[in-house]
Amino acid sequence: MLVGRIPISVGNCTSLVVLNLGGNNLGGNIPNVLKAAKDLTYLELSDNHFDGPFPSFIQKLKKLEVLMLANNRLEGKIPRFIGDLKNLHILVLRSNSFNDSIPAEINKLEKLQFLDFSNNKLFGPLPEKLDGLKLLREREDGDILGYIISAMYFGVELKMVGKGLLLQYDVVRMYHNGIDFSCNKLTDNIPLEIGLLEVLFMLNISHNSLSGMIPDSIGSMKGLESLDLSFNNLRGEIPTALSMLDALTTLNLSYSNLSGKIPAGRHFERLNEDGSAYIGNKFLCGAPDGATCDSNASSPPVTVDVEDDI
Repeated sequence: MLVGRIPISVGNCTSLVVLNLGGNNLGGNIPNVLKAAKDLTYLELSDNHFDGPFPSFIQKLKKLEVLMLANNRLEGKIPRFIGDLKNLHILVLRSNSFNDSIPAEINKLEKLQFLDFSNNKLFGPLPEKLDGLKLLREREDGDILGYIISAMYFGVELKMVGKGLLLQYDVVRMYHNGIDFSCNKLTDNIPLEIGLLEVLFMLNISHNSLSGMIPDSIGSMKGLESLDLSFNNLRGEIPTALSMLDALTTLNLSYSNLSGKIPAGRHFERLNEDGSAYIGNKFLCGAPDGATCDSNASSPPVTVDVEDDI
C-alpha cells in the first residue's frame, strides 16, 4: 500500500493513458503536474486521503473517460468546467465534502453513463435540464473502454447501489448506468425532464430535502429497474404511471409525506409485499403505518403562506 503524496516526478509521464492509485494511503493535494498527461483516459484516485478543492488541472484532460475521486477529503464546488469533458462516461465523486449546487453543465456530458455525487454536502435544486445526457436517453450496446481491457488487461471496477444491493462491475457495458445523488442537502422539486432518461437503470436521490410531487414523467423511464426516493419531503399521490414500469424491481418511497392510495397493479404490488417501501408516510393509504383506506382518510395539511399587510 502506498503512503505519502503523489511525487511531482509523475508529471514526467506525459504518455500516461491509465493511472490507478485507488485504495492507498495517499494524501495532500492532487498535484497539478498531472495536467501534462494529456492522453489520460482513466484516472482512479478513490479511497485515499486527498484533500483540497477539485483539481483544476482536470479541465486540461480532454480525453478523460473515467474519473473516480470517491472517498477522499475533497471540498468546495464541483467546477462548471466538468461539462467540458465531453468524453466522460463515468464520474464518481462519492463520499467527499463537496458543497454548493450541482453544476448545470453536467447536461453537456453526452456520453455519461454513471454519475455518483452521493454522500457530500451539496445543496440547492436538482439540475432542470437533462436532455443532453444522450446515453441515458437512448439504448446503445457494447463495452466502454474495451480497448483498455483487451490490450492492457485492465478491468474497470465500478460500484453502484442498485436493487437494494451494492453492485460491482468489472466490465462496464453500455446498458450499465445510474445516477446517485443520495445523502446530500438537495431541495425543491424533482424536475420534469427526469422522464427523458428513458434507459436509466438506477436512480437514487434518497436522504435529501426534496419537496413537491413525484412527476408523472417518471413513467416514461422504461429502463428503470431501481428507484429510491426515500427520506425526502415529497407530497401528493404516487403517480399511477409508476405501476406501468415493467422493468422496475426495486422501489423505495419510504419516509416522506405522500398521501392517497398506493397504485394498484399486480406487478407494482409484488415490488414490496411487506410494505416497507412505503413506511413512514402517515397519510398514505395502504402503507404499514399509514392512513386507513376509506373516504374519511386523513389528508396532509395544506400550508398557505400569508403575508401581513403593511
